[in-house]
Amino acid sequence: MNRRLIIRGLAATAAATMAGSSTRADERRTYDAPPERAADFVGRIGVNVHLAQKGTVYDRYYESSILRAIEDLSIKQIRQGVYTPAPGVTDTLYTRMRELARLGCRFSAVCNDPSDQYVTTPPPHCR
Repeated sequence: MNRRLIIRGLAATAAATMAGSSTRADERRTYDAPPERAADFVGRIGVNVHLAQKGTVYDRYYESSILRAIEDLSIKQIRQGVYTPAPGVTDTLYTRMRELARLGCRFSAVCNDPSDQYVTTPPPHCR
């Protein structure tokens, strides 16, 4: 892509942003919602993991790195894909999820819909 075109686009974006922020204080939009406390927000931040994908970093380094990082960073919200059961994979997944739950982690599970492959397709080893 042409570098000049990119720089021109960035300059236009910066100019538009500055023009929007230069409105007078009395014209700015006000919000009635009270501000959120930082301590309340921190518990909502999480990570997306792949705890049972064989042959990946999550598989090879779970105990030595992944688990330690989750503990060290005090992560409390985890998003995990849960697919069609496969021998060995499901046991590993649920064992690790139970271990993290004992540490106080909560999970958002992303599941596939076997009737609609366009929504999400399970990995080849789970089909």
